Amino acid sequence: MSAPVFFIHRGNEPYLSISLQQARSSNPHAEVILIGKPANRGHGGPHIRHAFLGDYFAGAAHFSNVYKHDSPNTREYNLFCFQRWFVLRDYMSRHGITEGYYLDSDVMLYADMRNSHLRRHPFELCWTTYIHIHPLRQLCDMMMRAFADPDSFAHLRHHTKQLGHPAVSDMIVFDLFYNHMLENTRTFGFHQDGLYDYNLHHCSGFEMQGGFKKIYWCGGILYGNLLAEHRFLRINSLHFQGGAKIYMPHFHTPHLPSGRNETFYFHYGAQTWVTSEHAKATIEAF
Repeated sequence: MSAPVFFIHRGNEPYLSISLQQARSSNPHAEVILIGKPANRGHGGPHIRHAFLGDYFAGAAHFSNVYKHDSPNTREYNLFCFQRWFVLRDYMSRHGITEGYYLDSDVMLYADMRNSHLRRHPFELCWTTYIHIHPLRQLCDMMMRAFADPDSFAHLRHHTKQLGHPAVSDMIVFDLFYNHMLENTRTFGFHQDGLYDYNLHHCSGFEMQGGFKKIYWCGGILYGNLLAEHRFLRINSLHFQGGAKIYMPHFHTPHLPSGRNETFYFHYGAQTWVTSEHAKATIEAF
């Protein structure tokens, strides 16, 4: 069995089933685990393992005693963004799991993670990341110190402002952990095996359409068009942040175009896949 794919989610939104099913479809050899609430048990079908969030919440509850809210988001939302890493740590520790992949519930996965280059850059993107239990414990310890110690919290706030972010969030702690403790170089989601998407709204050098990355489908693979480099890059995941969640059903494998010998692109306005003969020759040449 390959390293599991984890989701942690408290809600009962329909898109949760889509992201779970997509992870299972692209990684049938791996266990897909949802740590959630009773209301979302059963999402994704019978092949998704469900665990109750409350059974692994002791460390997360302890963190809430030191947490200081400094965000335009609600306290409950921002606090849970930190707490989920304690939940994941405690779940992995209790079940003897040493490694896995964590995805936000609005991320759809298309890569076979057995061959993923993502594991070379753990903890870079908190919505799509490779996790190993030992650095995960270090990350949680760092979060505790960052809020419990006044000087550490001042440093965290200063780093947040330097990055131009409006909120002290787990993304900022990830940035500090990745740069200064792991001392790793940034990839911004670009890896040898393709792109792990930062955000569907973000250009990142790709051709855009209607404010989103223009996504192509050819030969059973998703691609994006890197304009400056004049090449198409394989898409390994897509992050449907915010209002982009409405497009998730169209990117679920069973609903992707069936024409294996044709090339398509997704038209966001019409919410449908459209044939693209112009892109076909370029992608095939690539």
